[in-house]
Amino acid sequence: FTGITGDIEVIYKLATDLTLPFVPVLGSDNSNYDMDHSMNLAVIDPNGNYFGFFKSPHTPEKMAQVLESIITFN
Repeated sequence: FTGITGDIEVIYKLATDLTLPFVPVLGSDNSNYDMDHSMNLAVIDPNGNYFGFFKSPHTPEKMAQVLESIITFN
């Protein structure tokens, strides 16, 4: 899994497009990095193709099954 960082405007646009909301934690000592965010995980391949997302709770077995099917069909 890879996290993302970058300009806030770009991250906000991506998060909005993927319906994966985030908000800064108010009153945090580290306001540049403390964020509340969705527990959903977007599935995006290295070419930027979006396949969907995993909803919480995440299980390794289910994630492996879904990822294997994506690889098989692509």
